[in-house]
Amino acid sequence: MMDKLEGCDASIRYHEDRADFSVESMSRAKVIVTGKRLVVQIDGKNDGQFKDCAVVDLPFAMDWAKSAHIGVTASTGQLADNHDVISLTTFSDLVKHEQSEALVLSTPSFEKGDGISQERFERIEDTMSKILDKLEYLEHHTEHELMAVEDHIKVSTSKLQAQEAISEGRIDELETKVVSNINGGIEKRRKSRRAQARAPGVRGCV
Repeated sequence: MMDKLEGCDASIRYHEDRADFSVESMSRAKVIVTGKRLVVQIDGKNDGQFKDCAVVDLPFAMDWAKSAHIGVTASTGQLADNHDVISLTTFSDLVKHEQSEALVLSTPSFEKGDGISQERFERIEDTMSKILDKLEYLEHHTEHELMAVEDHIKVSTSKLQAQEAISEGRIDELETKVVSNINGGIEKRRKSRRAQARAPGVRGCV
């Protein structure tokens, strides 16, 4: 399909045990389609600084995007990991997308003024929706953290139980050896005393 592979490196993996991890940690990816050209851009730190990751000329017809579908998948190989898609937004016009991003970055949540205009009311609604989205995300994150703690407890308990079983087995084995050695020593001494008592010219008691 393609003569060469395209890609880039980006630090987009966040683990809860990392010192720089927070609930606000996320990365963004932007896929831009212009005709048969597909461009993937990555904003690794979610600071608005996108960099080109891949530029591919697809061997499709010019109008292939009209019948295309969007899907999201993830894979971690042999390791277990969590991938959360915070949001997915599509635009049919690149210019409108850039204008929308610029507006989000430059427009304050609230402006000073008297009364409530329709525009201001809509912006208040949008801001409240964002707050509710963040609360929902925090709830999801908290649930994820609790599940992770529960998993850690289960794994630690299982390891302790396995180690306890091994220790008990070793203690039982050691106890059996000690008892066997003691009994063997006592029996050996008894036999020795009996032999001495039966020997000619030797008197004694057991």
